[in-house]
Amino acid sequence: MDRSWYAPSAQGQEVTKIGRTTGTTHGRVSVLSFSQFINYPGFGRCFFDDLIEVTNAESPFSEAGDSGSLVFTRNDRLGIGMVIAGSEDYKSYVTRLDTILSLLGAEIVT
Repeated sequence: MDRSWYAPSAQGQEVTKIGRTTGTTHGRVSVLSFSQFINYPGFGRCFFDDLIEVTNAESPFSEAGDSGSLVFTRNDRLGIGMVIAGSEDYKSYVTRLDTILSLLGAEIVT
């Protein structure tokens, strides 16, 4: 996993995901690193750190049922994270893929 992708220059980059609910959608990285509490119905309020925010001005980037979808760069298809939540104003919240791999003790093999 190339951690250099997460540099400030990645903000504004076009990304794509293929989800169960919304299928293939495109968006743009609007915030590269932020922390937020997210409320999950039936589970409660969870705190997440170092999230990526993806937006689409015309339609949702993700909806309920798309959680876990891989988010990747539109041009070179580099995996950057996984959808964990969304909001009613077309914002989606993504956990960094390098963080996920590190917590699992895993790596991408090519």
